[in-house]
Amino acid sequence: MGNLRIEAESDLGEMLESDFGQQIFFKSPNTGNTFDVQGRFDLYPSRENPDTGQMIIIANASVSVRASTMPEIPKAGEKWAIRAQPTPVENAPFEDFVMTPDQAPEEATRMGWITIFLQRIEQS
Repeated sequence: MGNLRIEAESDLGEMLESDFGQQIFFKSPNTGNTFDVQGRFDLYPSRENPDTGQMIIIANASVSVRASTMPEIPKAGEKWAIRAQPTPVENAPFEDFVMTPDQAPEEATRMGWITIFLQRIEQS
């Protein structure tokens, strides 16, 4: 029997980077470096209002990537630029986002992925 952590990391790579994966570009505010990794883009159409407990309609976008593929891990308060395709349709246009400044990235460190919450950049 193999190492379960190695197997879980391999399985995570299959889920986030195989046919289900999408190319996601990151620009670090710390180094200015741009890099791309495979991951998943998700759009959650509703969220629970913590004050009332009621569901509210809001477009909450996020990307999930394998932490081991990231040269740098975003931290709360940093202004990362992110380009992703909001739809998995082939040749869909990329859109520009920034990391939500008031919502820290969620690290599932025991399982090896990180979820980064996004805000769409409004074009004027």
